[in-house]
Amino acid sequence: MSDYEGMPPAEADTLALRQFEKHVGSNVFAMIAQLFREELTEPCHIGVALKFCIEELGIGGRPVHALLRRDHLALYREFMTTQGIVTDEHGFHVSRPFVSFEYFELGAIARCGLIPDMLRTADPRPAREQFDAAYAHGGGWLPFRGFKFNAKNQSITYPGDPSLLPLARGKLRDETILIYPHAWVGILQPNGDFEVARMD
Repeated sequence: MSDYEGMPPAEADTLALRQFEKHVGSNVFAMIAQLFREELTEPCHIGVALKFCIEELGIGGRPVHALLRRDHLALYREFMTTQGIVTDEHGFHVSRPFVSFEYFELGAIARCGLIPDMLRTADPRPAREQFDAAYAHGGGWLPFRGFKFNAKNQSITYPGDPSLLPLARGKLRDETILIYPHAWVGILQPNGDFEVARMD
């Protein structure tokens, strides 16, 4: 149950704004408030604003959306829907249908960064195509030749370098996704085919 459960919308907005301002500080709060109070008329505008908050200001999670005016909330929810994220009437995330990963060492979640969030279970495209689209700003999915894959422990080795064990492993339908140190990512197919690309 959220802090806003059962509250009238106006009270929920006021509480969320107070909590958010306390969290980020008044100067940053004023900057973000100005950003969100521009005339946002398309779901993609909401996406740009949220990306700015998360990537440029390092702010993620609730209640960023509380800065939207009431007439922008529908646009926010529509944008979240295009990202495969279900929200409730206040805009809070209800489900995040991303690929689930298991992590193999302390600190692995932080070391994997945003890579696990690039894959959506509802997206019918294979992993390499989803990675290619999500990482377009960094060149897309570009397989790197020369690595040897050890099927027993799922490590990868490049000639002259030490072997790398995976930090995390996930499944996208019949594909196995392996994330290694230094932002190396591997895709293992059921027939044993394996590709590696760097996504830093």
